[in-house]
Amino acid sequence: MPVLLKRVEIEGFRYFAQKVSLELDQGLTVIAGPVGSGKSSLLSAVSYALYGMEPGLRRRFYAKSDLINARRDKARIEVVLKHGDSVLSIVREISREHKEYAKLVLPDGR
Repeated sequence: MPVLLKRVEIEGFRYFAQKVSLELDQGLTVIAGPVGSGKSSLLSAVSYALYGMEPGLRRRFYAKSDLINARRDKARIEVVLKHGDSVLSIVREISREHKEYAKLVLPDGR
């Protein structure tokens, strides 16, 4: 049974200064838009939420603090995943003071 991406909420991460919530239905999802509209930032946010790492960081193109939008002091990403009837949430935050926070909420609420 596949694990599906149900929702992504991003605030203060790269392109996304303000809070943006994206609900995804089962099936094919296409991310399209003009240059600079946040497509790569969306995918980077999901990668960072899931793994605490992002492709540019892995290659040392920039520092973690560069992931935070220039107009914000911190970034927050929440990814909601569905596996069968179970839903879990992953929240990850990073601040300019290099403080990081990660939380996993399991299907039973723990």
